[in-house]
Amino acid sequence: MTPKDVFALCFLIVSVVLTILSFTLLRKKKYSKFVGAASASYASGCFLILMLALFKENAPMTFVVLSDALISGIYLFTSAMLILVSTKIVDNKAE
Repeated sequence: MTPKDVFALCFLIVSVVLTILSFTLLRKKKYSKFVGAASASYASGCFLILMLALFKENAPMTFVVLSDALISGIYLFTSAMLILVSTKIVDNKAE
């Protein structure tokens, strides 16, 4: 395995762990399903990047690093917005 494959595999492992933790540890929170869905899409994006790194030999390391950084940023932004919106909706229903 090349360094780009190992790098992409590390991101995939982190994304799978985040997906498992979001469905188990956040089970009692109102927004657990939203964060779980966001982390599952993050895991699928990391899996796609790993497959590209494995099967496309001439994919540069820069592509893998930037792709993983971008998908991580999208995950963080999406999770934050879903938590923010879902808690506002729940707070408005409580009033």
